Amino acid sequence: MGSVCYAIDDFAGLRDTLRAMRGLDFSEDEMEMIFALVSAVLHIGNLSFEERRSEKDGALLHPESLSALEAVVSLLSVDRDGFLEVFRVRRRSDPLNKGKFIDSPRTIEQAEYVR
Repeated sequence: MGSVCYAIDDFAGLRDTLRAMRGLDFSEDEMEMIFALVSAVLHIGNLSFEERRSEKDGALLHPESLSALEAVVSLLSVDRDGFLEVFRVRRRSDPLNKGKFIDSPRTIEQAEYVR
């Protein structure tokens, strides 16, 4: 059995998407925010991690992922260190000490799952 390959016209797809968004009365700002969010999600998929230095450290961002990281934090307008912390550690409320937290370092696999 042979396989079928379909040609995809990205330009036409974008044109149709923009036309549909305008037809639904999306503002230019709303469309820009949507495309920024989609772009950020795609860049998050390019983040990779490496082994931690010690048991106390969480997963570390691989140096080759720095450009993807910078794109994500810029597109989402979020704090770089706070964003990375989500991948490095799992933070939970301490049930015995109200207002306190318990941080557990993440493995590479856990960081990739969160990604």
